[in-house]
Amino acid sequence: MIPIVLNGSLIGAFGVPDEFKGEKLREFCNETESYGIILKLTMEFLVLEETRNRLEYIEEITDLFENILDENTLMKRIMETIKNMLHAQGYCCGKLKVIN
Repeated sequence: MIPIVLNGSLIGAFGVPDEFKGEKLREFCNETESYGIILKLTMEFLVLEETRNRLEYIEEITDLFENILDENTLMKRIMETIKNMLHAQGYCCGKLKVIN
């Protein structure tokens, strides 16, 4: 195993075959910093993408609150949006009942 270290933090590891020895292993170890940068940027991109998606869902829920006056319709649409946000599957039949 070859650790992938970036800015003093372990962010991953490469598993290499036993045949990786000598100069070939040294070259690969020298390149792991570049792989580490690519891996770190990829992870940061995925976090930003997920954050952007959540903000879009929050905006959608805000729009629902602003535009839907019927409580049952509002609750149903909010539940559908949250289901989509969580990438869940579900089925709701009939009307939702708002309990005061």
